[in-house]
Amino acid sequence: MAALLSSEQDLKVVAEAGSPEEALRGARTARPAAVVLDFPGHEPVFVSQLHRLLPDSAFVALVEPRSTPPLFAGLIGRLGVAVLSKDIEPHEFCDALRHAVNGEYVIDPTLTAPTPGVLTPRELEILEMVAYGRRNRQIADRLVLSVRTVETHIPSILAKLAATSRMEAVVNARRAGWL
Repeated sequence: MAALLSSEQDLKVVAEAGSPEEALRGARTARPAAVVLDFPGHEPVFVSQLHRLLPDSAFVALVEPRSTPPLFAGLIGRLGVAVLSKDIEPHEFCDALRHAVNGEYVIDPTLTAPTPGVLTPRELEILEMVAYGRRNRQIADRLVLSVRTVETHIPSILAKLAATSRMEAVVNARRAGWL
């Protein structure tokens, strides 16, 4: 991976790590624009520590095809990571990394695990309010949005969580570790 990234003019490897401790040390000194993590294998506590240390860095997770665990779905929602299959083509990996650094969510379309889609930070805020039983008007007032904006987000949330109702969306999100 380091050789691949080094071969790109606009990408540069600033640190490599073989353990969580090395990653934390390297992150403190290198302050990378992106962090690539191999999943499964990283504990949520470590990922949270790394995210607190590098709040402005993009997080990119490499996962086994068809094996994204529900726990990871929670990390996607909370940390805004990109998720890529370990089978991704090299040029697609580099493009996805660029998108992630630009703040875009990137989900490898070849991943077919039955986990919820990625919620945007705004969708997660709305879903949290839905979980507390708030109606669209109450959500709009609390988040300083129009009711129409909330109404636009709800179908997206339902689709991403494979839900047919608000209640089912909350249940699915809790099962997946999002709430």
